[in-house]
Amino acid sequence: PTMFGIIQGTSKAEVLLLSRLCSVLLSLVYFAFLVFQLKTHADLFQDENEGALEDAEENGAANAEPELQLSLTTSTLLLAITTLVVAACSECLVDSIDDVS
Repeated sequence: PTMFGIIQGTSKAEVLLLSRLCSVLLSLVYFAFLVFQLKTHADLFQDENEGALEDAEENGAANAEPELQLSLTTSTLLLAITTLVVAACSECLVDSIDDVS
C-alpha cells in the first residue's frame, strides 16, 4: 500500500481499501495458522521431552533432574525488558527513516 501512495493516478480511498484488504488477509492467514497449530495438528508441535522424566523414572534413573522453568516474576520482567528494547530499536529505526525522507 505504501508504494501505491506515490504512484500517480491512485486515490487515497484506493490505497486505504488495499491496506484494509491486506490486513484482513493477514488476519485470516494468522487465524488459519493458529487453527492448524493448536487444533488440527497439535501432536506435531508437542514437546518431544514431555514424558522423558516419567520414562527415566520407570527405567530406574530416579536421579534425573527436572527441567528448570522461569518463575512468573522472572518471565514478566524478561517480557517487560524485551518490550522496552524492541520499542527503543523501533524508535531508532523510525528516526533514521525520517532523516532519510
